[in-house]
Amino acid sequence: MKKASLIIILSLLLSTLSYADVEPKIDVKIGVLAKRGADKALKKWEPTAQYLNSYYPQYSVTIVPMGFDEIPMLVDNALVDFVIVNSGIYVDLEVKYGVNRIATLKNHLQSDSDVTKFGSVIFVKKGSPIESLKDMINARVAAVHQTSFGGWIMAKRELNDEGIYSYQFQSLNYLYTHDKVVMSVLKSDYDVGIVRTDTLERMQSEKKITIDQIKVINPKEYKDFPFLTSSRLYAEWPIAKLSTTEPKIAKDIVVALMKMSADSKAAKASKVDGWSIPEDYSSVHNMLKELHIRPYEEYGKITLKSVLLQYRPWLLLLSLSFGGLIVIIIHSRKLNRDLKHEHSKFIKNEEQFRATFDQAGIGIVHITCDGDFIRVNQRFCELIGSSSVEVQKLNFSDFIYPSDLANVATTIEKLKNSYNKAYRLNIRLQAQKGENVWVVMTLSKVSKESQSESYLVATIVDITEMVRLEEAVETEKRQKEIILNNAGDGILGLDANAKHTFVNFAAAKLLGYEIDEMIGKDSHEMWHHSYENGEKFPSAKCPITSVLKDGITHRGHNEVFWKKDKSPIKVDFISTPIKENGDIVGTVVIFRESNPELGTIG
Repeated sequence: MKKASLIIILSLLLSTLSYADVEPKIDVKIGVLAKRGADKALKKWEPTAQYLNSYYPQYSVTIVPMGFDEIPMLVDNALVDFVIVNSGIYVDLEVKYGVNRIATLKNHLQSDSDVTKFGSVIFVKKGSPIESLKDMINARVAAVHQTSFGGWIMAKRELNDEGIYSYQFQSLNYLYTHDKVVMSVLKSDYDVGIVRTDTLERMQSEKKITIDQIKVINPKEYKDFPFLTSSRLYAEWPIAKLSTTEPKIAKDIVVALMKMSADSKAAKASKVDGWSIPEDYSSVHNMLKELHIRPYEEYGKITLKSVLLQYRPWLLLLSLSFGGLIVIIIHSRKLNRDLKHEHSKFIKNEEQFRATFDQAGIGIVHITCDGDFIRVNQRFCELIGSSSVEVQKLNFSDFIYPSDLANVATTIEKLKNSYNKAYRLNIRLQAQKGENVWVVMTLSKVSKESQSESYLVATIVDITEMVRLEEAVETEKRQKEIILNNAGDGILGLDANAKHTFVNFAAAKLLGYEIDEMIGKDSHEMWHHSYENGEKFPSAKCPITSVLKDGITHRGHNEVFWKKDKSPIKVDFISTPIKENGDIVGTVVIFRESNPELGTIG
């Protein structure tokens, strides 16, 4: 409650500050795929935003780091104006949301090279016995993400061309950043790693690794391409505008990017040699169609050859099951006698099972490996707002939120090819009333002698309230950070004893302190202890902290504050009480250095 009250008061006070009339700037948000983590993405791309801001002062350009799973939501809701993403994700966004490329980056690492194409690197730790793609069968493989173009998809195409599929690996895990994949292989947590080209060279330039620690599998060489690679090359990352972005803004951004020099601060930070006209991405479309990867999951037809290759183990198992069925028929007479004896026991157990199943406090469903419902319990029907009859007319995928479908489908594929394993997922279910329900779903497989009789069991626990609470806490945290870190004036929060509870960057800078030096310290003794002539200023007469006693907002002009170096600074201030249930629990002090041109506060 205190934090919420404080944020509301700060927002209201900041809105009353009297600044000179300034024409408002146009906010422009550029979403960037954070393939090596949010911090690295900001460090890499914020100079580009600064470059664009200086080129067009009328814009306020900011960088928004995007995780792989966050991109569809940000684009679908137009929370960004432009995106810089890998080529595969761009094609998906182009087809689904109508985004349009406006330029392609020219990658740079070596002083004599700039390229507009990239590929995928399949590598092992030096000394590994793995020498070829076929040696990856039964290996532990680490990739970046199922939608990472260089960190998985390109390599998948090369592997498939060799007749190698992911189900033949011992394991395939996605680690979400290229750096984690490289370091995990070097630590021997995985046998094989897959990252985009230039990752190894960049990490070597950052002195995180040395190339001689690495052995590249399926190495390829291309003229004028300086990076290690194991795949064909495809067009580099584009910057693309959303369909909702104004054409004039997009044109201005293109003009500025095209004029960015290779020796500019922005180009060096992002490790590019600038930007070029958009590349042709038709080869990316073709590959995604070939691999049936979104947005082309349903493209083309399933061939007999692909079915035999992908489901060979299960076809063999089915053949064995058929042979077993012959044996069962031969011994049917004996089995029938035994079944009669066990029939009554089975009925009793079935009744107990149904009672437990239907009255469970969590959702439970039994589905086929294709997602068709076998049975559902009452709690699951309550979660999605439908009757059991209505549910069983549909497929399990009909209740999965679209962005979570790929994750669920991948997990089901893993279960088809494994035994005695369970997977836990945090996903959203789509209720019939249009509401989304956050759940923890545990998926496992019940294996039968005949593969066709095997089915999946999903236990589902509603965590919607917990997710909402986490989102509210995160929103409150971000609001506070935005208010504190973006305000131009000094902002101090004091508790009922006049000690600092928070300090923003501007306040610390004006007073010459680090923020950590001020937290918990007495405000009057730190920066308001004396009059201008050096005479001690009694705290009882302090107009700033007197707010804690009388509850009245106080303002001051040309008031003397004392800096850490013991030099005075004249400021204008406003001190406002923070109240909770009628009690004064603290005060907010906003101040700025006195300046007739800016006017006073409040």
